[in-house]
Amino acid sequence: PLRPPATPVPPPAATKPPPAGAVTVQIGAFSSAEKAEEEWSRVAGKAGLTAKQVQKLTNSAGKTLWRVRGQAADADKACKAILAAKGACEVVKK
Repeated sequence: PLRPPATPVPPPAATKPPPAGAVTVQIGAFSSAEKAEEEWSRVAGKAGLTAKQVQKLTNSAGKTLWRVRGQAADADKACKAILAAKGACEVVKK
């Protein structure tokens, strides 16, 4: 039998490259991907974060967390905005 043509899969949406001199900040580690996305939505705009990174991590005890990071042109300014919104912020050292 003839198969219908395969539907092409669009490439993943490209995130903007971080600005020159951008630093990575972590805004938390959450118990679910949904909570991680909610926190990103809540604070990223206030802090001017770009280049969202959500990483699934599993520790040796089998507990899974979703770590959320983004890029900021000015880490101090971004963290102050996140903290003012009752969030958490940590600059990630390379």
